Amino acid sequence: MSTETDWDEKRMDVIGSNGNDGLHYLNGWFKHDGSAHCPVPVDTMVTIETWTLDNPMKKASDVNWSCVKFYRVEV
Repeated sequence: MSTETDWDEKRMDVIGSNGNDGLHYLNGWFKHDGSAHCPVPVDTMVTIETWTLDNPMKKASDVNWSCVKFYRVEV
């Protein structure tokens, strides 16, 4: 019989196997919907995670939002 704890552990194993450390769900990270739409004011500084290894902080207006997986607003 499977328990909720077993399911959570299996889920975290899958997340970890994809190279994801789960931190995107903490510390102000937001999942982006993959559209070209900028979800924040264009003069906002954001740190982004894309499909590449480079995860820079940029001005929102300089971001190609269709490549963004997750973003965090910088204060």
